[in-house]
Amino acid sequence: MGWRREGSAPEVDTFWGSVGAGYFPSLGARLLAGRWLDEAHGTDFHANPLTAGDGVSVMLSRQAARQLGFSSPAAAIGQVVTYAGGSRFRVIGVVEDMRFGDNRDPALPLLFLGATGGVSEGAALIRFSGVSNQKELARLQAAWRQLAPGVPFSGRSMADIVADEYRVDAKHSTLFGIGSVVAIGIACLGLYGLSAFNVARRRHEIGIRKVLGARTRNVLGLLIGQFLRPVLLANALAWPTAFLLMRNWLAGFDQRIRLGVGPFVLVSVGAALIAGAVVFAQTLHAARQAPAAALRQE
Repeated sequence: MGWRREGSAPEVDTFWGSVGAGYFPSLGARLLAGRWLDEAHGTDFHANPLTAGDGVSVMLSRQAARQLGFSSPAAAIGQVVTYAGGSRFRVIGVVEDMRFGDNRDPALPLLFLGATGGVSEGAALIRFSGVSNQKELARLQAAWRQLAPGVPFSGRSMADIVADEYRVDAKHSTLFGIGSVVAIGIACLGLYGLSAFNVARRRHEIGIRKVLGARTRNVLGLLIGQFLRPVLLANALAWPTAFLLMRNWLAGFDQRIRLGVGPFVLVSVGAALIAGAVVFAQTLHAARQAPAAALRQE
C-alpha cells in the first residue's frame, strides 16, 4: 500500500520514515516551500504519527511532491495526502531531494513524519565541529558502551561513507593517473630523440635560412611548429574516444555534470606546452648557432 494525493486515484510508492526535531538541521536539508516540523505545533510530532488521526503534519521531498502530482513545491503546501487509503496527512513543507543510497541510484521520493516515541529500527545523526572524526567517534563509542554495552557500536562518519561510495572510482583514477604519467614520459623521450635527430639533419637548412635573413624566432617557430602539428593532430583524433568514454562513465551517475569541450581544450593546450618545452632547448641552440658554423658541419 502506498501514498496518494487526496482526490487522486493512483497510489504512489514512496519511502517514508519518522524523524526527530533535529533531523533536518543535522542533515543540512534545504527547505523549498512551507515550514519545518516544529515541536511548538501540536500536529507535527506524535508518539505514533500513523495512528494519531487526521491532520497530522507531513513533509515531502521534491521528488515525492512531483510524483504525487503537485506542479511545484509551493503547490503542495496545505494539501492532503492519504496513506493506504486511511489516515489523512497535511503537507506543511517540501525539502530538496536528499540522497541516502548509492550516488548512481536516482533520488527516492521521501515523506517525513515527526515522531516522539521509540522506533523499532533507526539511526542517530550527530552534527559536530571543532574536533576530528576519529576523536568524535571515539567519544560516541565510549558513550554507547555505557548506554548499551551488549549492542555493538556501528558509527561511521559521513566522510567515510562518501569515500566508500567513490572508492572504486578513486582506484580507477589512480591507475589512469599512473598510466598517463608513464605515457607522457615515454612520449617526451620520443619527442626529445626525434627533435635531436631533426635538428641535426637540418643544420645546413637552418644555416642557409639565417644567411637569407631569418631570425632566431623565425627558426624557432618553424621547428617547434613542425613538432606541434602531429601532437595537436593526435589530440584531435583522441577527442572522440575520450568523449565517448567519459560520457559513458558519467551516465552511470544519477546527478552529473555536463561534459563540455573545456577539459579537452585544456588537455590539448597542456600537451602542446609539454611538447614545446621538450624540444625548445635543442631548437633554441640550433636557431642561435652562427650560420657559418652550421654550414661547415658535415
